[in-house]
Amino acid sequence: MSVHHARFPRVCSLCDRVVLGLPGHDWLVEPYAVARDDVLPGFCHVSCLSDLGIAADWADAVSDHYRTRWPVWIAGDGWRLHYGQPRKAFHLWGTNARMLDVGAPALFANTAVALLDIDVEGPLTGVLETLRLTDRYPLIRGGEVTRRRVNAGTARRPEWLDLTECPVPLLLDPAILEAARSLTAAR
Repeated sequence: MSVHHARFPRVCSLCDRVVLGLPGHDWLVEPYAVARDDVLPGFCHVSCLSDLGIAADWADAVSDHYRTRWPVWIAGDGWRLHYGQPRKAFHLWGTNARMLDVGAPALFANTAVALLDIDVEGPLTGVLETLRLTDRYPLIRGGEVTRRRVNAGTARRPEWLDLTECPVPLLLDPAILEAARSLTAAR
């Protein structure tokens, strides 16, 4: 399997390897979240933050940020789920440094679709092996990378885009899904 980068790929600010943008596995490190000179802001693998021993501190800083921006939340054992009414989106914070920012349909389906900056199709595990990224995405067990052509314009003025996407199982605890139902019912 050969992999070609379709556009300018995201690169991890910690390991200089490709960041696929898989929900719950990758994140954008903002300057406010890490007060260390050896961690540059930018896209990164959550596993890289873990390897440095700063994943928990980073997750706490992001959590504090979301607590002020999205004040509606429910907490459980080791997690907190925030709900943003205007976007109808959820932000999940976990004490294990798992972070997730998804829309309501993806959360309730327990699957999110990642748009990838690579030009390839096939099993996600094969893509990870080809890119030598299996150590950065240790929890990935399945998923199929597909390409499709979509019209981002109108019928009269079509603007065709080629998208590479992959559904990623979120593997959420049933208590988190119940909390999400409660948060949306209360609004």
